[in-house]
This record gives sequence, structure tokens and C-alpha cells, in this order.
Amino acid sequence: MNGKMVSLMLILFGASGIIGNMQAAKYLSRNMVKTIISYPLVLGAIYCLIYYLGSYSIPMSIIIIIWGAVFTGGLIVSQTWLTSEASEAPEFANSLFVSFGNLGITIGTTVGGWFLSQMGTHLIAWSGVFFLLLASACIGLKIKLFDSKKGLKTSPDNLN
Repeated sequence: MNGKMVSLMLILFGASGIIGNMQAAKYLSRNMVKTIISYPLVLGAIYCLIYYLGSYSIPMSIIIIIWGAVFTGGLIVSQTWLTSEASEAPEFANSLFVSFGNLGITIGTTVGGWFLSQMGTHLIAWSGVFFLLLASACIGLKIKLFDSKKGLKTSPDNLN
């Protein structure tokens, strides 16, 4: 893709985030835990599509729209889960979300840059898969160690 196409793809990625936010809210209201568990799986599938179809402009254009929606929806998913665990201190939870989001961007950029420099452009999607595996392990541990004792909260309406 040339520079103009990349610019268009970035606009599509961002604009599709609006749809992703609405969809994430809908799924979270139905069942928060299933949505949280499903998120890394869906994003992992997108990374696999990027790996296999990334060199084709038309399929990649469609993937970018879906990726933007899923990625942006993930911000709502993670913030909802974090604030649901800190209902007594929502401002503190929100500041943690912002701080760790920035930390994640820093670490992700560093690791992604390393993947890019060591393995090339084609394999960079695997750095995302690496982080999704870490996230899935953390989600599983949190649910197993903490939620099994107090019962799973499955909807934002049950936050108290």
C-alpha cells in the first residue's frame, strides 16, 4: 500500500472503533466474563488473518476495519472489568486503567519494535499473539483464584 492507502486504512481503523465500542458495550451487558474471555481469542484470530492475508490489499482492508472495531472495543472491555473490581474507588480504578494502558503501549511498542527488527514485518503479528497469551493467562488466573471464591460477576448491572 502506498502512503495514501495507509492513511485511509488508519482512518478506517479509527472510525470502525465507534462500532467496536457499541458492540463491546452490548456484549458486556449480556455477559461480562464471557466477553472478557472471548476478547483475546477474537483478537488472536484477527492477528492470524493478518499474518496469512496481510500482503493482499483487499482482504487486509476488510481485516483492518474488523481489527479497529475489536481493538477499540477491548478498551471498553478492560476498563469495565477493572472498574467492576473497584466499585468503592472508581476514580482510582480509572487512573489505574490510564496508567497501565500507557505502560502497555510503552512495553508493546518496545517488544513490537524488537520483533520488527529481529524477525521482519511479516512476523510482527506474533508479538501481538505473545501478549494475548499473557493476557489470557492473567484472565484465567484472576478468574480461577479470585472469582471462584466470591462468584463470577457476569454483568455490569451486578457490580455491587
